Amino acid sequence: MTTARLEHTRAARLGIMRPAPVFAPDVLAARFIAALVLTFSWLLAAPAIALAAKVPPTSVTVLTHKENASIAADTLVIRIRGPILPPVTRRFNEAMASSGPDLKTVIVDIDSDGGTLGEAERLAAALHPLRDRYDLTTYVRHGGHCLSACVLVFLEGEKRIAGSASSWLFHGVCHRYRDRPSPKETQRFIDLMMRSGINKDFVCRMIEKGYFTDPGDFWASGYELFHIYDSNIITQMIEPWQPR
Repeated sequence: MTTARLEHTRAARLGIMRPAPVFAPDVLAARFIAALVLTFSWLLAAPAIALAAKVPPTSVTVLTHKENASIAADTLVIRIRGPILPPVTRRFNEAMASSGPDLKTVIVDIDSDGGTLGEAERLAAALHPLRDRYDLTTYVRHGGHCLSACVLVFLEGEKRIAGSASSWLFHGVCHRYRDRPSPKETQRFIDLMMRSGINKDFVCRMIEKGYFTDPGDFWASGYELFHIYDSNIITQMIEPWQPR
């Protein structure tokens, strides 16, 4: 038995126990408030830390005939993989600036789980004038994603090609840590899609069902958007048979 334990046992037998430490009320209140602040700070920071850990960096890759012989000599493929967040638009513009004078066709091959409305609007604005200079195609592969803000970018293609097995997601625009859509920003998102050629009847049906105004997500496949919902988001389907 340790010396400290022996002293404690002896004191207990003699009825002489050391009193527990006593703190003044203001000290206790200060400690309680500090504990609350620390707890709530961690709760607020945790989602941001989790988000940062889950979101991989976006890659913007340029492919030409030099890298892939199946690409025509007058065609530039820009492959975007990841969330539509800064500096995606800047990197896209840099990729376009590196193109040669004989360029005729631009294909934006995108696979994205969404992003911010602001960056999606900037990227869509970067694509829009290209339609006057090149044959602009947006492309989502079989098994690829075009979720949320990605739809706004995809709509900028003159040809909008996607796989029937691609995944699509629609919802209202929400601020971080909130699940209820912002009416003002959601209306802006809808207006931008309308200007880009999405079927108005499709949007009206989505609004009537609350898919843009209530918390939640509306999922669809490329096949459903093209064959069932008549959304005019996709103008051409990729053949289901893909030879290797």
